[in-house]
Formats: sequence, C-alpha cells, structure tokens
Amino acid sequence: MIKFLTLLVLVTGLSSCVTFKEPEFKSMDGYTFDGMEGKQVKFKLKATVYNPNPYALKVKPSQVSIFAEDKLYGTLKLEKTQKMKRKKDTQLEVPLCFEMADGAMMGLVLLMRKEKINIKIDGKVKGGVYFISKKFPVNYEKSISPKELGLKNILKF
Repeated sequence: MIKFLTLLVLVTGLSSCVTFKEPEFKSMDGYTFDGMEGKQVKFKLKATVYNPNPYALKVKPSQVSIFAEDKLYGTLKLEKTQKMKRKKDTQLEVPLCFEMADGAMMGLVLLMRKEKINIKIDGKVKGGVYFISKKFPVNYEKSISPKELGLKNILKF
C-alpha cells in the first residue's frame, strides 16, 4: 500500500512539471460525408496538425456543443481517439458524429441564405499524455460564409 501511495505522489508531482504547448492547426484538407441517419450526420474531417511537444498527444472521445447565430444546433462527438506524433505534422482523419438538436435541419436551410453566420463551439475536450489525461475547455467563435461549410452537399432535397 505504501509503494502505491509513493508511486501516486511521484506521478502526480512529475505530471505537474510537464510543460504543455497547444498543438497548431496547419490546414483543413477536406472531409468525407459518411451518411445521415435520423438526426445524426457522420463524416470524417481531414486536417493537418503540428504537435510542438516533445511527447505524443492523444485526443480522446469527447463532445462539444455547436451554435450558429447563438442558437444550439447540436452536439459534435469525436468517436475515436486521435494520436499526434511528437514534434511533427500529423495528417488526421477524424471520425465525427453531429447529432442535431430539434429544429436544426430547418435552421440549417435558413442559414444557407445568409451571407455570413457566426459559429461557436463550446465544451470540453479530453486529451492525454501517456496515462495522464485532462479535460481542456474549448470556446471558439468564427464568422464564416455558409458556403465554407459545404452544407449544400448534405442538404440535398
């Protein structure tokens, strides 16, 4: 029991010494639409990310809320752990599931008519190094053209 407590204190103390640098988003390399079932839209996002840390990082299954024009449109879920190599660019193919809130489909059709829309992503993402993990807050806002989202491919009638 004393060995376990010593190990726990040692790991906790050493983990606080680890410096963390936020990964840098390099490019969005496209996406593939995997299908829609009920209120769920599944797709894979392709992106290149640079990890400046001297250790590999993992982003574990997490979920964030998606808002457009201050209205909740749904929840975006990361379905599979993503690994970023240390001190390298990593090409990721991230499987995501967007679960739409009630009335979101009609709202998306209306958003397509606007010139610019304000998108907000809010929630917590779980990341880890080795066996140590932590939840990081995400609060991101950006004004974009609906054309950038590529919703016309999804909203075919």
